[in-house]
Amino acid sequence: MKYHFKIHKEGSGYWAQGIELKGCITQGASFEELEINMRDALETYLDEPKDSKDIIPLPDSSVRLSKSVIESL
Repeated sequence: MKYHFKIHKEGSGYWAQGIELKGCITQGASFEELEINMRDALETYLDEPKDSKDIIPLPDSSVRLSKSVIESL
C-alpha cells in the first residue's frame, strides 16, 4: 500500500504531511532525508497494537500525484 504525502519547502528544508493519515507529519533537511523520514513516520503511524480499536484509513486512489504530492512506502 502506498500512502500520499503533501510536500512543503520551507527555508532550506522540507516537511511533509500525510494526506490520508491525519497527524502523520515529518521533516528533513534535504529531500532525500525527507523521503527516509516519511517512510519511518508512516511505519510508526501504521504500527498499531493488536488490541487497538483504531481504524486506519486505506490509501485514497483518487489522489493525484504531482511535484508536491508523492507516494511513500
